[in-house]
Amino acid sequence: AADPCGRKEALSFLAPALPSLAHAQQGVIRAAIEVATSSDRPILLSAFRGSVLDLCQSKSGHEMLVQLIDSVPVFSLGFMVCEMIQNCKLLSMHRYASNVMESMLLHFHPSQLVEISSKVVEAAPSLARDPHGSRVLQTLVEYGNPTCRELLFRKLLPEIAMLTMHRTGSQVLRKALEISDANLEQLIAEAVLEGVRNKSVQVANIACSRCGSSILQQISTCRSPVVDEIHSRLAEALPQLEKSRYGRRLVRA
Repeated sequence: AADPCGRKEALSFLAPALPSLAHAQQGVIRAAIEVATSSDRPILLSAFRGSVLDLCQSKSGHEMLVQLIDSVPVFSLGFMVCEMIQNCKLLSMHRYASNVMESMLLHFHPSQLVEISSKVVEAAPSLARDPHGSRVLQTLVEYGNPTCRELLFRKLLPEIAMLTMHRTGSQVLRKALEISDANLEQLIAEAVLEGVRNKSVQVANIACSRCGSSILQQISTCRSPVVDEIHSRLAEALPQLEKSRYGRRLVRA
């Protein structure tokens, strides 16, 4: 690594084999990423071009891509966006590729993520109900800009009341309520109340479910007429709530 010429020659020799080595010789790839300098970077990155989809769907391959994102200036990784953009929904729901998606959302510059964020938002109703997709959405909620977050929850709007009771969907709502964004809090509360008003879901059913009771407890700390009406409807459903473990927990919170 101390000899620039020797390092460059070694990387040039290894470059054609790096994608296949990522599946078997992870130590070699890690070492290549660690020792590569800015002048070596084009050689290193050329090895990954055209192989991103394959690598991100394998256990060892996706780990290499995550390391690459952590180690290399993200503006040199635009090719990853180009290779993944048409498969964002599938990749977000994949056991390994979802980790790459999360790493990109965490580290890439917002200007690089406009298209990917848009694709993720478009697929949000499906992703929210998937354990891996839910994690990708939570990362977008936590690290995305306010405009992106609002677009995401407006896409989820018709689903929110039912998602309160869904194991992975409720985690997306919980993350939004944790970041103390008043607009999102209001949006979620209004969506829950709208679901109750149009009878697509009963407030007692939400309150008596494990996930739903937790979401209602978080919503109850917000101050708005919408939350006041939710409280009134919960009071009307008190006899049902008292029969449920989670309902009682909500009443006593």
